[in-house]
Amino acid sequence: MMGREKKVAMVLTGNVENSGRVTIDMEMHSGSFDGERLASIEVIGQLTDGIIDAKGSFRNGRGATLLWRKDDR
Repeated sequence: MMGREKKVAMVLTGNVENSGRVTIDMEMHSGSFDGERLASIEVIGQLTDGIIDAKGSFRNGRGATLLWRKDDR
């Protein structure tokens, strides 16, 4: 769940190929994982040295980017 007051759940599914190519589908739901879908985002990018750098769009065409790295804590 994300956001104490917003009560939003984000579900991520995807694939990482041997080449490092990454595809990720993100769905934001209200209240819980089976709640109303608020938004969907599809991104494609690359996994290099533990960093995912991907670009894509919301279903309505608005652009989206994702730059994600593992925290070494």
